[in-house]
Amino acid sequence: MKLLITGGDGRLAHAIANALSPEIAIRLVDFAFTAPLPTGVESLAGDICQPEFAKQAVEGCDTLLHLAPITLPNQDELTQLEIATRGTYVLFKEATDAGIRHFLTGSTLELFDRLPAHWYIDEDWRPQPKPTAEHLSPWLAELSAFEMLRWLVYRCTCLRFGKIVTSEEAQTQPYDPAWLHIDDAVQGVKCALETVQKNDWRGWRIYHITAAGNTAKVRLRRAHSIGYRPVHDFKAQYEAAPKPTPDTRPWQQILGAQQPIPSRNIQKVVFFGAGGPVAAVAYQELASSYRLRITDVIPIGEITSYNGRQSREAPLPQLLPEPHEHSVVDVTNPLQVDEACKGMEAIVNCTVVRPDLEKAFRVNTIGAYNVVKAAVHHNIRRVVHTGPMLMGMDSESGDRFEYDTPGNVPPRPGRNLYGHTKYLGQEICKTFAYYYGLEIPALYYCQFLNADSDTRNHCFSITWEDSARAIRRAIEVTSLPSPFESMQILADIPQSMFTNTFAKQLLNWAPRDDMERRWQDKAYEG
Repeated sequence: MKLLITGGDGRLAHAIANALSPEIAIRLVDFAFTAPLPTGVESLAGDICQPEFAKQAVEGCDTLLHLAPITLPNQDELTQLEIATRGTYVLFKEATDAGIRHFLTGSTLELFDRLPAHWYIDEDWRPQPKPTAEHLSPWLAELSAFEMLRWLVYRCTCLRFGKIVTSEEAQTQPYDPAWLHIDDAVQGVKCALETVQKNDWRGWRIYHITAAGNTAKVRLRRAHSIGYRPVHDFKAQYEAAPKPTPDTRPWQQILGAQQPIPSRNIQKVVFFGAGGPVAAVAYQELASSYRLRITDVIPIGEITSYNGRQSREAPLPQLLPEPHEHSVVDVTNPLQVDEACKGMEAIVNCTVVRPDLEKAFRVNTIGAYNVVKAAVHHNIRRVVHTGPMLMGMDSESGDRFEYDTPGNVPPRPGRNLYGHTKYLGQEICKTFAYYYGLEIPALYYCQFLNADSDTRNHCFSITWEDSARAIRRAIEVTSLPSPFESMQILADIPQSMFTNTFAKQLLNWAPRDDMERRWQDKAYEG
């Protein structure tokens, strides 16, 4: 075995390397190395977000342990998110292309911090991350790794670690029921490595690597099946520490919005990505009813002047007269996004980048983070999010050949760059929505057509005008059943592969334009 460990400058990576070397060949990877390396361990410094470096990092290895998403304390929040998302995507793509078949990814039990200690949390529970980079980074890395490997014949184990401490730290710091001794963390990794090497199972496994005993906040359950037997229970520290007051609120309240933002009357709406055709037709639909702030990274007038259509039939953006406003805003710049949201009462995010690796993650994923963070800062509850049909973009991993697929099925973007980045951005929006009680309708689109077009329709088609009316209803609907609702925006068409039922029910919207001539064969006419 040759083991590649990312986050290689962290103390967990060093402890693992010390425990496994020289029996196992180890390569540590990180931006830089500040501590002496264990004897006989190889190191490689660089950025895993860059495909060239990631390809170099995985060369000659057969097993990958991805600790980078839980070893980023000294990075700013956007860098943390980018390493966790783009770094995981690039690294796992290069690793699978290089023939690596055994994967372990590190995550954290801090994703369950919001849940009371008297709840029996195991691997069946969905994490409840807080809307911070520290929580979102490991959570998004988990989701990214899962999607990258979903349809491939690999073995991948996700290890969620407790809060790692040494014996000395446990003696000198205030007791924390989330503690995990570093020696037990190393044992958990060793057990997982042995399992992926010896067993013939395929797919995804999750194990909680927690402390021994019943005083740990998250108790041991499934990890015992891989031979994990923690030694340190911190019982003495537990008995000496003051006992917290149990949280006896109803579970619905515990899992509900922690800092809810109230609804307000909506008269002012800001558009991001307004130079694209989806936003262009939507804000022209809304212009007579709302005061709009139209933003894009390129001035709207410039796009109009050089006729920068996205496709032959796509509408062009138009400059609107006062009182509407126009400004240049880069959605990857949090300060610009925050300023654009000042004084607004609703947000429509239509930003998108498709083929460019770096820009796709920064716009579709990090941009979504900037938008919902600005929404919270300015007490904006209604945020309309847009994206592609995430349940069918990757034919191997998606639901592309299912029928009657509703809008709320779990996304299946797989390795598709556009879908993958939009999926992670959507998960960021969902996390913020549930924590702050936002109202975020996420509208899925695919093919757009003009009402008078004779183009053959896709099974997920909509006219530009009907797409705009859906955005109007997403702004105007009184309430949503839950803080985040996803729905498919498509015409009434008989293919029955996808349905618009949720959009009709939740938004009180219905398509007006008929596409009947677009699925009929003209050769049979007359």
